[in-house]
Amino acid sequence: NGNLITGGVTAANFAFKDITVALAATPGTLVTGGTANVTSIDIIQPTAGKQVTLALDFDSSGSMGDNDPSRLRVSAGKQLVSLLKAGDQAAIMDFGAETTTGLRASRLLQDFTSDKTLLEKAIDRVTASGGTPLFSSLLDALDLLKRQSPSNPVVVVLTDGEADKDDVGFFDDVVKQANSQSTPIFTVGLGRNIDFTQLQKLANDTSGVFAEAADATALNIIFEDIGFGITQGRVVVNGEGRFTPPLTKSGKYVVVGVLVTTIGGVSKDTIFNLTVDVK
Repeated sequence: NGNLITGGVTAANFAFKDITVALAATPGTLVTGGTANVTSIDIIQPTAGKQVTLALDFDSSGSMGDNDPSRLRVSAGKQLVSLLKAGDQAAIMDFGAETTTGLRASRLLQDFTSDKTLLEKAIDRVTASGGTPLFSSLLDALDLLKRQSPSNPVVVVLTDGEADKDDVGFFDDVVKQANSQSTPIFTVGLGRNIDFTQLQKLANDTSGVFAEAADATALNIIFEDIGFGITQGRVVVNGEGRFTPPLTKSGKYVVVGVLVTTIGGVSKDTIFNLTVDVK
């Protein structure tokens, strides 16, 4: 599936093109190509007349200093916050640095508020230190949302790596709790040559969206798109296709292509990539 955040369209507004496939271990070396057709779209909109309640969770592990040395994630997070509407609330969290008392693995930088100034000041505090207790932190985010009893809950998480080995086992718990709370998780993976299969699956399994940023310069537009998606609605574009020649060897592959959106005679290309595990 390719995901595009927009509204008021039909399947006829979308098309796939320029699909290529490479081994995940050597993404620059193409092994085959492909074609795909749009089969359907799913329009997902926030509950009308109800406020959005957002838990925004940042990776503050040590590697973020290398993958985002200019701290572009800060401006990207503020861009998302700026798109929240009157009455919407957000909490700002991070993981990898310290842990707030009562939480599993997160710092609560700002509890739920509609005050965008407080939210922006909290985002300024994200850092780069420690490991990646990703799923434990997501359980913290879901617990915080549960206490709010929101009508339109959502989690957005940014990370530049895979979860710590002792944290991976909480993946199923996150999916189960998110679905029981009707909370989509939007996942953003930052970096090159990193296996984001779990982030893709987490987004798919919770009716969220996965986006990959090869470098930090892409974060602002990704967070802007997510902001529009959670406040105004989004469209999930479903498709099916074939590889030519077919993939015959087992392994992890990266599929890259372009989703073309045409509305009112104006077309826009959106690059997508997916990780495929061939058994």
